[in-house]
Amino acid sequence: MASKRKSTIKAAYIKERKRIQRQTNRMKKRGYEFPTDPLPPIPKRITAASVRRLKQITTEKLYEAAQYVDKTWGEILPGRKGRARERKKTAEKISATLKQKAKWKKDLDDFIKQHRTESEDEYQAQKERRQKQEEEDKRRLTTDESFQSSFEPWRIAKINVENRFSEVELDFPRTTAKLKAAFSEAEQREGVKEFWTRISEVPDFMARFDDIFYKAGDHISPLAFNYVMSIINNRASTAQEAKDLQYTFETDAASSDFDPDERY
Repeated sequence: MASKRKSTIKAAYIKERKRIQRQTNRMKKRGYEFPTDPLPPIPKRITAASVRRLKQITTEKLYEAAQYVDKTWGEILPGRKGRARERKKTAEKISATLKQKAKWKKDLDDFIKQHRTESEDEYQAQKERRQKQEEEDKRRLTTDESFQSSFEPWRIAKINVENRFSEVELDFPRTTAKLKAAFSEAEQREGVKEFWTRISEVPDFMARFDDIFYKAGDHISPLAFNYVMSIINNRASTAQEAKDLQYTFETDAASSDFDPDERY
């Protein structure tokens, strides 16, 4: 029993000694120096009292025993004052970083709001043209047999989407790439005709599809993007998917000629 207790005390002593060594090494890397070694020599006989002595060498005690060398100003300060200066520098750095991030975010938000790809009037005009075209296509489907045989509703939906891609792909490469991938995956899952038949039966699909691009920079665009993706996938988007979609769209909207570094 005595041998086991002795072994336990020795292990506790070694643990405390390593704790102090780790702390002093961390402090030395940050500019602290110790005029005298805060660790006492290892006694020939380690006892419970030896462990207690080491436990009394707390982090606070180490700062009291240390000196801080401020390389910026060439000053040597007592350890406690050095710790206070360290904390002040850290707080200033954090504050500056947060202000910089806030400025970048504000600049990006301002840019997106002020630089829409198309005006509201153009958006409304395009939307009206699209609706008229859809109405004309529907009318011809009921009255023109040759048109009906060549352009079934699912084919019309597919052609409309492909034509839209050709108009916006250069301005929105990431957004169109993500949408094209989603369309392709859905075609493989459901079958081309079956998938586009389902899409053609969604009354406002093309209108919402247009919103993604014509509302660039407006808060409606990410909502439209998320809505369209939910129709393509035939399920609601997860929170992470919605976040990814917003990031994709905003990156496209900002990447054409906005460089935050140019402002600083």
